[in-house]
Amino acid sequence: MTNLPNSLVILGAGYQALETSEFANEDNTRTICFSTPSEFENLAKAEPFISYEDIELSDKKTSQAVTAVALPKIKRDLIESWDGKNFATIISKCSYIASSAEIGEGVTIAPGAVISIDTKIGNHVTINLGSTISHGCIVGDYSTISPGVNIAGNVDIGVGSIVGIGATILQNIKIGKNVYVGAGSVVTTDIPDNSLAYGVPCKVYKKFAGEIIEL
Repeated sequence: MTNLPNSLVILGAGYQALETSEFANEDNTRTICFSTPSEFENLAKAEPFISYEDIELSDKKTSQAVTAVALPKIKRDLIESWDGKNFATIISKCSYIASSAEIGEGVTIAPGAVISIDTKIGNHVTINLGSTISHGCIVGDYSTISPGVNIAGNVDIGVGSIVGIGATILQNIKIGKNVYVGAGSVVTTDIPDNSLAYGVPCKVYKKFAGEIIEL
């Protein structure tokens, strides 16, 4: 077993985890490691990597953790299989968060992101590089907002949804749960639960049986 007292454990070990580690430690004060269940160890690109099974239970309970993966289902699985309950919220110093915005636990907000007034960000949400979320929006738990996304005012995004790179969502739109909006899309109408939608304008092309399991 490995001792990791008071470390930040990034749940994930791919390139997104490496990016997250960069802005999680902008002031060089954190000790960081990367971890997943041992079955995914062969996919790890980040170091130091320590499998869930090799971390002392006491350290899981005292260290902070945050997810760094895009797929909502994998986020949920990593969180549910992690024995610790202390989740960090990581906000880059190079982002802008309005004082009235509400940010949940286990959220990551990357450099260049803008979150405007009266917006509510759920738990374990990823807000990626250079994304803009305007006033009065709601982003549901486990969702991922990809780089360069622009979301206008009063948009509601359901639990476990993904908005692809460079997509635009116009004001007052409701995106259901488990929705994948394709890269570069322009969303002008509501999108129902469990849908794959893309295009300009964005249209639904496929229905999911449940959570999104692959991109």
